[in-house]
Amino acid sequence: MPRLSRFTVPLLCFGFLAGCSDDGGAAAGTADGDGTADGDGTTGGGGAGAGSGTDGDATGDAGTSGGADSSDGGESSGDSGDSDGGSTGEPAVDWDAELDHVFPQDEVVNIQLDFARGDWSSMIWDFIDNYAKDYRPAEFTFGAETLPEIGARLKGFSSLLFIMDQQMSFDPTLNFPLKLNFDYYDGEEFHHFDKLALGNNWSDRSYMRERLAARAYAAMQVPVSTTAYAGVEVDDTYLGVYTMVQPIDKEFLKAHYGTVDGMDDGNLYKCSRTEGDHCRLQWYGPLQSGYVTEDCPEGYDECGLILKTNEDDPLMNDYSDLIAFLAVVNNTTDPEFEQQIEEVFEVDSFLRLTAVTIALSSFDSYFGMGNNFYLYRRPDTGRFEMIPWDMNMAYGGFNCGSPGNPDPAIPGADMTQAAVDGTFCRSDDNDYPLAERLLAIPAYRAVYQGYLRDVAETVLTNEQQSAWIEEFDGLIGQGLQTDPNYPWDYADYTEALSNEFSPWYRYNLMDFVERRRQFILANTPG
Repeated sequence: MPRLSRFTVPLLCFGFLAGCSDDGGAAAGTADGDGTADGDGTTGGGGAGAGSGTDGDATGDAGTSGGADSSDGGESSGDSGDSDGGSTGEPAVDWDAELDHVFPQDEVVNIQLDFARGDWSSMIWDFIDNYAKDYRPAEFTFGAETLPEIGARLKGFSSLLFIMDQQMSFDPTLNFPLKLNFDYYDGEEFHHFDKLALGNNWSDRSYMRERLAARAYAAMQVPVSTTAYAGVEVDDTYLGVYTMVQPIDKEFLKAHYGTVDGMDDGNLYKCSRTEGDHCRLQWYGPLQSGYVTEDCPEGYDECGLILKTNEDDPLMNDYSDLIAFLAVVNNTTDPEFEQQIEEVFEVDSFLRLTAVTIALSSFDSYFGMGNNFYLYRRPDTGRFEMIPWDMNMAYGGFNCGSPGNPDPAIPGADMTQAAVDGTFCRSDDNDYPLAERLLAIPAYRAVYQGYLRDVAETVLTNEQQSAWIEEFDGLIGQGLQTDPNYPWDYADYTEALSNEFSPWYRYNLMDFVERRRQFILANTPG
């Protein structure tokens, strides 16, 4: 059995960015190609104080027709505890405990990176000069634990440009987003994790969108990264509040699916967006070369659908499984597609993912940008499952269309009014064969709309969202008042959590929640 998420619902600029004007002249940058999250709070080190939140663990199973069980709890991508070791002979790993330690839900952890003299500055200059993001050795301290040498590098692209005011200026005290690789220099893993992503919340005044979205997906039993907050220091300089995000990698597969009978040994593909929109899952022929390209956005060398596991296994790395899946998606008649798709794809999981994504108007994703997801071929079923990634523009943070040129699925470019009838951002281009063909089948569309109502009735409620927002505010709110790199005023932060309508930023969190929930309930079958 796959591991269910341990989190369930408690009872209780550029033109795409929300707040931009029609001509693109406003608040923010572009979608972050490296795909990370945002957020963070801190307990010390330079100083943002942290409060405490209420967040434990729970396991809940959403039924076949939808609905998330409810109990107080924290967020996680797995519920294992007896997980690792199955087919490998390695000692068992309590992934619940490891996730709780590395991604604590009730505190803001302190992370410190210490580089050799000059390495931090040279790493920044390398990006400024040629967009290079190479690893440098650093000592890593997490609370009271220290690893003497890990690999650390800058991550993302637009998030890097944004914090430099979209100019190639040099300031080593800025909160650059980071990727940490614990065994890059043949060192030890950190609590069985190889990597850690640190996002800087570059487009989100609330510093909560990534974390709230992760909880929403988990509540609907969609496999998703675990997140937490951290206060980060580099070379004794406090950089501020970050969001830690669990990478989607081999360790994620172990934590979520387990290792019994090789459940973590399948092929994992990462969507890395291309200029040719390869991640919309269209047909590019029967060869691997059709799905990996150098036609990449600026700052990236290889993109497309990139194999992230079994890369060196000649029996697994020829893309034949992915190509067979895409052949069903693209090259079948409608009756053949309806008959065959469940043989190669986890349709129910995808309909849940679709419901959460559309409910949160999260269009910097497969739906809209054709971006920010992984595909994992499960060894137990032979079916692919989609895993979401990089959700810092959820809750309407990514514009699709503009008031002067609206997308057909989003009247007036109002993200709270995004269609729930099976169309979505940019679906009029007919370039998303997987989603379009699935949602054109009446039975699947009905299940999807049922899940949408489940999200509206159990996740996107004032009570639930307010509880999560208050919890996160208790962790980071005080610290953001003195955060050296929070790019807005504290009054902007408190407004971003509210239900006030903002004509500039457009979607304060609770304003989005209230209007979006009302629209979903009014436009889906009850």
